[in-house]
Order: sequence, then structure tokens, then C-alpha cells
Amino acid sequence: MKKEVLVTLADKRFVSQAKQLFSSVYWNSGWQGDYLLLSHGIPEKDLVWFRKKGIIVKDCLSLTSKKVGSAGHPGIVLDKFYLFTPYFKRWKTVTFLDADIIVRGSLNGLTKPRKFSAPLASGIDFKKEFTNYRSSLFHQLKSSYPIRGIAFNTGVFSFPTSIISPSTFQELIDLFKKYNDVCMYGEEPLFNLHFLGKWRLLSSLYNRYPVDALSVQEARVYPAIIIHFVAPCKPWKPESFFNEEWTYNLERAELIDLSHRPGPTQSWFLLKIYLTEFKILFRYLVKNYRFFIDHKLGVFGKRLKRSFPTFYFPLKRIETLFYNKKKFLKLE
Repeated sequence: MKKEVLVTLADKRFVSQAKQLFSSVYWNSGWQGDYLLLSHGIPEKDLVWFRKKGIIVKDCLSLTSKKVGSAGHPGIVLDKFYLFTPYFKRWKTVTFLDADIIVRGSLNGLTKPRKFSAPLASGIDFKKEFTNYRSSLFHQLKSSYPIRGIAFNTGVFSFPTSIISPSTFQELIDLFKKYNDVCMYGEEPLFNLHFLGKWRLLSSLYNRYPVDALSVQEARVYPAIIIHFVAPCKPWKPESFFNEEWTYNLERAELIDLSHRPGPTQSWFLLKIYLTEFKILFRYLVKNYRFFIDHKLGVFGKRLKRSFPTFYFPLKRIETLFYNKKKFLKLE
């Protein structure tokens, strides 16, 4: 048993996606911990492959037959709650990755979290995680939680298992039962409520959305540690610019041998992460220089916040220190 475990979640429709994920982790990240599959109704004949590879399989009982959130996510997304059961305290840390991800470099930056750690949500604003603003249930929610600031994404996260208490799992289920009717994006709002004020921001390089990769060549050099695909840009589709890489990873899954682990194809130390983010930001500024010329700094600020939050919020914090404005992470 290792100190760290990397987990993904899949049902019978996502078996290939889970294999590709584990393959990209194995070949590209240098992951030295355990591998674990949360299985939601996957037939045993399909689970044999994972067990033979030394990947731990944990079966999950369905937690709901309802759609989760107004966006209509399937009930399987609630299986992430199982990560906060006492079963996972046998490891020191847990890292979770959605199955629609390609890993390209070292994940060492996720192996020693001091608290629940995650990158920003695609919508960023916490309030946008919810809907039905005029309902009595939403007003009840607002009276219990400060619905402002930023939200994190639940496709990538890491946490020390010391935060798991005997009641954590049930607390998450209770949040679902109470607030599902005003939640928008599946389990994400529920996790944000539970960890409100108790989480750490990860670099955007751990969760890059490839909406701006315009060619196969750009896809090959796309700067990211973790590439997270949102609909309709799924890499297993033949028309995706990342399909060649995804298919190659899936084919190499057959060669996984956990008794012999390769090192990372790309090492990402902290300085390199910051320099890469600065380089991406600089290119963005050059591409959008017209916002400066037109003196539309308000528009530019909104775009900076949406596209490069890792830079936006530290800059906003500096502004706060000098002008005594709103507290960091409580910005509207």
C-alpha cells in the first residue's frame, strides 16, 4: 500500500476513457502511488483488465436515481462522495481526476496537499454554480452560506485524508438532498458548499480547457500538465485535435506494468509553472492589445479573470492591500 492514491470514476460506458487516463498518468506523470477505479456498475468481465494491471477497484452503490443539478448530470457524479469515507484513510493523500482528462506531466505538485486543493471552475463565480435565484430554497441557502467569490472545479482535486471525518460522507449526501433543486452543475456546487473557505487554489496548468487549440500542431504543444475536456470537445471523437494523442495513450494502456514505473515526461517545478503561466498570459495580452488601446480595462479585467485566474486574483489581492477593498476570495 502506497501513501498516495490516484482515483478516477467510470461506468460501463467509460471503460476506455478510464484506461486512457491511467495510461497517460502511468507513462507521463511518473506517479508512484496506487491507482484506483471507482466502478459504477461496470461488469466484472470489464473489471478483470484493471485488476490484472494492479489497479484497485472499488464498487460504488448508486446514491440517487435522480438527475443531479439543473444541468441534468447523471447520478454517477455523486460517487465522488465515496472518496470521503473512512475506506480512503488507508492512504495519506487522495488525488482525483475525471476520466475525460489527458495527463501530460508530473503530478508531484498534487501529492502533498495541506487542505482540499482544486483549480478554478470554468464559470469561476460561486453564484453561477446555482440557479432559481428567486426561490425560497435559494434564499434559505444564502442565509446559511455566503454565495460570493470564486468556485473550484471538481474534475481535478487533491486532499489529505486527515480531513475525512466519520460524518463527512453523510454531510455531503445531506447537502445534495437539501439543495439539489437550486444547484446547477452536478456535484460541483455541493463540494463548494462543503469546503467553503477551506480549500486551496491550484494552478490553471492542472486544469486547462483546450478551447483555443486550433490545429493538430497546436494541440501537440499545448502547455498543460492536465488537459480537461469539456463538451463537445471530447478527445475520443475522431474530429478532435487531440484524438491522435488520446488513441495512442489508450493503446499503450496494454503495456502498463506497475512493477516498473517510468519517470515523468515533463517535470513541473513551481518556478516553471509560474513562468509558463506568465508566458501564456503575455501571449494573451499581445493578442488582445486592443483592449488597452481602446481604454476598455474593465472588459479586459473580466477576460483576464476568466482566462487567467491564477494571475488575476493575486493581482486583485495586491490591490486590496493598498486600497482596503474587498477581501481576497470574496470578490464579486
